[in-house]
Amino acid sequence: MVAPFPHGRIRFHGVPEIASIASYSYNRFNQLTAQTVNGQNCAYAYNADGIRTAKAVGSTVTSYYLDGGNVVGEKVGTSTTTTYLRGLNLISKTKNSTTQYYLHNAHGDVVNLTNTSGNSTKAYSYDAFGNEKNQVASDANPFRYCGEYLDNETNEYYLRARYYDPAVGRFSQADTHWNPSNMIYGDNPQQIGEYKDALGLSRYAYAPQVAAITQAGNLYVYCIENPIVYIDSQAESIIIACILIGAATGAIIGGFAGAHVSKYKLGYVDGKWVLVGVAAGGLIGGLAGWGVGEAIAAIGATATIGSSGTLGSIIYETWQQAEESLRELIGSVTTYADRIFDTHLGRRIVDAYNVDEGIIAEAKYGYKSLTPFIQQQIDKDVYLLESGIVTEVQWHFYLSSQTGAGGPSAPLLEELLLHGINVIFH
Repeated sequence: MVAPFPHGRIRFHGVPEIASIASYSYNRFNQLTAQTVNGQNCAYAYNADGIRTAKAVGSTVTSYYLDGGNVVGEKVGTSTTTTYLRGLNLISKTKNSTTQYYLHNAHGDVVNLTNTSGNSTKAYSYDAFGNEKNQVASDANPFRYCGEYLDNETNEYYLRARYYDPAVGRFSQADTHWNPSNMIYGDNPQQIGEYKDALGLSRYAYAPQVAAITQAGNLYVYCIENPIVYIDSQAESIIIACILIGAATGAIIGGFAGAHVSKYKLGYVDGKWVLVGVAAGGLIGGLAGWGVGEAIAAIGATATIGSSGTLGSIIYETWQQAEESLRELIGSVTTYADRIFDTHLGRRIVDAYNVDEGIIAEAKYGYKSLTPFIQQQIDKDVYLLESGIVTEVQWHFYLSSQTGAGGPSAPLLEELLLHGINVIFH
């Protein structure tokens, strides 16, 4: 039995006209070991790899047979074992000599179960976050949204590292993957802009990954609030759905191509040729999808951390010192009049201007939000950039020694990047 309120976390679940309290219990590995929802007691067991091997709902125990992190069989209580056949995705389930086949959409969601005659026995549809429409409580098929395992008793998806609640679009546990070492630069920091300073020392910047910053900003959010473009089968890192869509489409086309070629060459459809076509098509389609996903992720500008690679490593006492440092950094002209530009919105006075390279730069000291004045500065910079008067626009952000705060608000950062203005944090 699970104590009413063990030393876990407590949250509220809303149900029609009833407010219920759900209690959760975790082990030292942040794995959910027990929970009580709507008076229903549930408990879970995991193997050394952190993959769930069994669950108990009341007195009913479900045991899982695994292939790596995937369920290939399950036994509920004393009933007959259900087995699952997998390929690139779920193919079929068999119980008591009865086989049903899974049909998926391009996102990987299970949309139909069919019998051996190809007739649909069950249809599924979901919203973007995985809430099933016209859900039937007695449905024994556990694999649904994104082809993942649904716990009917809690209406949460088990995604290996964590549990996902589609009703709120959140995980029940924080994402332990992100930490100060990777939440800005990602898992593989990339050095950019390396140069030698006056002392002959190497100076360089790190290029943060926008996806890493976005994910680390909310450790409970699912697919950075965009489950149409992304999926998260491990509850640890998102995958661009374009890759999966491309791979699935390529595999289908490749399979048909293999069948056609074998029919032409051999006079009959050869299964090996079909499999080769599926593999080659899936690889090519996945790579193509990766390219599309990269295009989607690109914002048209970069955000760069300062020369030491540490945000806030250099703190200036005043904003004037920050501006002087910026002018020295980019090799700017020092004359005030040389830093004035005429635009259709009026004059734009920039903090630094490298005439030879056509780079203008703005120094922002302390935390800044998207005010009307700053919006006008951005509009003028965009005009200078699009008119070809300058080749690059940079906005540099510095921590304030008085407040200890610095950097742009989320709307300001988005506005800068969307308009091709490069952002550098110092």
